[in-house]
Amino acid sequence: MNAEFERVLQDVLDGVATPEQKQRLDEECARDPQARARREEMTETFRVLARVRMVEAPADLEPRIMAAIAAQDRAVAPAHGAPDHARRRSGGRAAPRAHSAPAWAFAFGAGVVAGGLLIAFVTQVAAPRWTRDLPVAGAMMPRPAGAPIDRQEIVCGAQRVTLAARRRTGGLEVGFAAASTRAVELRLEFDAERLRPAGLRWDRAGAHDAALATGSLSMRLTPGERGTLLLIPGDEGDAPIHVTMHSEAAAAQGTLHTATAGRRR
Repeated sequence: MNAEFERVLQDVLDGVATPEQKQRLDEECARDPQARARREEMTETFRVLARVRMVEAPADLEPRIMAAIAAQDRAVAPAHGAPDHARRRSGGRAAPRAHSAPAWAFAFGAGVVAGGLLIAFVTQVAAPRWTRDLPVAGAMMPRPAGAPIDRQEIVCGAQRVTLAARRRTGGLEVGFAAASTRAVELRLEFDAERLRPAGLRWDRAGAHDAALATGSLSMRLTPGERGTLLLIPGDEGDAPIHVTMHSEAAAAQGTLHTATAGRRR
């Protein structure tokens, strides 16, 4: 699978692809069994991740793990010398000392114990019924890389533009796509102190009518046109992007968030 296929597949699963892209993906998967298998694999991944919910680890988990490790250390601690009766049976010579376990053995044992405690806790407290759709939960599972933080669909008459914000390593991507029958005017406004423009990337090569400035992006999108605004966030908090679309003497507005719901104020 090439990079273009992967990108379009991600956009389709994220819900920001244009009808033309969806059609191209369907045609590619109809022709290529590998592409079809990849789409099924990624669809299942997105389906599972959509059910992920965050849970807190139990308050006594750490003390239980540390106690288990201490017990494990006592169980495998080597003898520090033979008792007197063992010396007498061996003719006054000390019985052979047990060899100390290597350091990695203790580390491995600790890991096994910790894992066993966690599995036991999950099994006893939150064991699900075995169904086709198993619930997924994790206290340490991160948000998938590149997963959309927020999506917005701006509708103005018969015209529609979809937007999606994603956090990437060291940056923020705001994808936009015009699912319209005629050109629309789109303007994005943001806090220049919290979001610094880093560039503008288009899906197709050619001339594009856009003006990127500090704190704003203004553009004229033709039907099917799509691109990505690259931003450098100053912090992990929410810096909302205000969106305004004009079409056919009408206007529509919306707000795109740049942080997960827990970080919005």
